[in-house]
Amino acid sequence: MSRFEGTQPTNRCPICEAMLVGQQAAAAVCPACALRIGLEEDPSALPSEWVPNRVVGDWRLESMIGRGGSSEVFRARQIDTNTVVVIKALSARWALDETARYRFNFEANHKLDHPSIAPVLAHGAFAGRPYLVMPHFGGGGLDQWVEKVWGRKEATVLAQLPDPGQTGFYQKAGRFMADIARAVAFAHQHGLIHRDLKPSNILLDVEGHPYVSDFGSARSVKMLDRLSTTGNFCGSPEYLAPEIAAGTVPDATQKSDIYGIGAILFEVLTGTPPHSGPNVMATLKQVANGPTPSLKESNAQVPSELVWICQTCLSRDPAQRYNSALEVAEDLERFVRDEPVMARPCATWQRIGLWIDRNRKVAATATAAVLLIAIVIARK
Repeated sequence: MSRFEGTQPTNRCPICEAMLVGQQAAAAVCPACALRIGLEEDPSALPSEWVPNRVVGDWRLESMIGRGGSSEVFRARQIDTNTVVVIKALSARWALDETARYRFNFEANHKLDHPSIAPVLAHGAFAGRPYLVMPHFGGGGLDQWVEKVWGRKEATVLAQLPDPGQTGFYQKAGRFMADIARAVAFAHQHGLIHRDLKPSNILLDVEGHPYVSDFGSARSVKMLDRLSTTGNFCGSPEYLAPEIAAGTVPDATQKSDIYGIGAILFEVLTGTPPHSGPNVMATLKQVANGPTPSLKESNAQVPSELVWICQTCLSRDPAQRYNSALEVAEDLERFVRDEPVMARPCATWQRIGLWIDRNRKVAATATAAVLLIAIVIARK
């Protein structure tokens, strides 16, 4: 039963995962998130106090370069060294939310030292809002690269990344994704689950090297449920694992992060996420109950081994995914070296099941027709 269909008191809001009790249990989302969804902001408006030339700690703000559901991102320059950095500040509407602030501080202190994880250089608070200081890698985000190379819209990307029309694109994409998978594996080995893996959380330097960022949604394997999520912190619907969207597991696991790696790989290879609906709730329902996405149907040019790797990550059954993110990285590296991969295509009975899953109406009609013919023959 999906979390937005049930009426049990153990249901949770699909956005913030707050408990839905009593009459709330029949609602799509909790009252707080319903209110937040209804709020509209002027995306061009700068937040009060956080304006160009304002000094924040040891840095001088230059411009706002991005805005998400929970934070704004600024380009800034260190006053003493003239070094360009990025400052991410918790947005004003979340600044008084205790759990949101806790998560922001958690990201500031995750202390993961890995060549493919974006480091936090410093942190503090200004005008009542906590902020993080990170390196300015200069290559933009992976989401911008996807928009540019797959022609969805104009995007300025300085990173030197492969283009789908170039020879060797799939090997380069495999190498790139292996670096991401190893970073996620490193976080897992240190007891952290990212919980919000998506292209916009992959930063790029000018040479195209990826850095996994935004551990504000991360959860320690040993954390209590009080850290589950709030607001937009539970992950983006397009990249959520089915068991999370359906509410069949209480929180993210290493297996759901593996699904996130597969979802990023799917978008790198096709230009679109595995699932996408007209709004948040439609997307959640599609992820929870919709057909299994087919990489080969979205891009027939993808080598079979890379398809097998991606589809293994995206399996609806967590038990059928890789056992660890490290296994994903190692299989991607085998593909790059043109060695046999561990992932394998589905067995015949599994392919039939996937076809039925993707073509439920056709399968239902065919089953009904067969039963009708059998009844007619039996009566004769």
